Amino acid sequence: MRAAAWITLGLLGLTTAPAAARVEGPVFPPPPAEPRLVFEESLRDDDGYRGPRSLLGRIADVLTGSGESAAMVRPHGLACDGPLLLIADPDAGVVHLFDRDKHTYRRLPRDGRLASPVDAAVDADGRIWVADSAAGALVVFDREGREQARYTDGIERPAGLAWDRASGRLYVADPVAHRVAVLDAQGRLIDAFGARGETDGAFNFPVDVCLDPQGGVWVLDALNFRVCALAPDGAFLSSFGAQGDAPGAFARPRGLACDADGHLWISDALQDGVQVFDDEGRLLMAFGTQGQADGEFWMPAGVAFDDRANLYVADAYNRRVQVFRYLGDAEGGRP
Repeated sequence: MRAAAWITLGLLGLTTAPAAARVEGPVFPPPPAEPRLVFEESLRDDDGYRGPRSLLGRIADVLTGSGESAAMVRPHGLACDGPLLLIADPDAGVVHLFDRDKHTYRRLPRDGRLASPVDAAVDADGRIWVADSAAGALVVFDREGREQARYTDGIERPAGLAWDRASGRLYVADPVAHRVAVLDAQGRLIDAFGARGETDGAFNFPVDVCLDPQGGVWVLDALNFRVCALAPDGAFLSSFGAQGDAPGAFARPRGLACDADGHLWISDALQDGVQVFDDEGRLLMAFGTQGQADGEFWMPAGVAFDDRANLYVADAYNRRVQVFRYLGDAEGGRP
């Protein structure tokens, strides 16, 4: 299955994309099925986002270190805030920031590097929170990339992050502690739920967390090979998933995102693709295959949606982030 192209399985609940939908690149599922995703571009570095650099500018980048991490090394966690795309790159030690409206690039920290930034999230005040896994800390930056604070309360090795701006709560997947921690905007631990195990409410290396449009919490419970639905207070609601290497099962799930209609998008590093489920765990679509071409992946990691129904996938070992346009929402339909 690793080297074979994925296929659409029924597209349960997916509406037909309008006949006039504009498609330019590889589409998923492939014809003759109606397309649901179309490839847009790959982001690999700041080419085209910082404009032409003078010789003096390039020399200054080298001397100050500001140009060292423009190229992606191993993109991992992703987050979106309006047109801003945040890409945590643990091997580069930075978070790349692409403004897709202004077509500009910057990075944080502005100087130096972090130990191992694996995910990022933006709070209601526009501050950028970074999960620095190796440091066991949440590092907070302002929009200019200046470090504001570091928090370690109740955190061992933070991984996936999800801000609930309505309640001012940050959900943190902590795989080593086998739990999800909840912090307030001041970095104080206000709740935590989970312990190592396989029963309802327990976790085995949870690696990512996301919120659905109703504020429900979803946890990617990686080594239990499942996704768990929780209430905002951490009460267990349901789960789905099983270990396997075919669509509908998980081999090494890495990234989790929820679209505007509550569907769950899950990357799998060993299956080199992304699967889409409804909130009852029914498989809607699976796409991807191992490779380096557009729409192919090599150990994908984080996934994220922006507010324009663009899907971003961290194609970790191809050193890029692939961007797809979601035709259902983008053209007014519903998945």
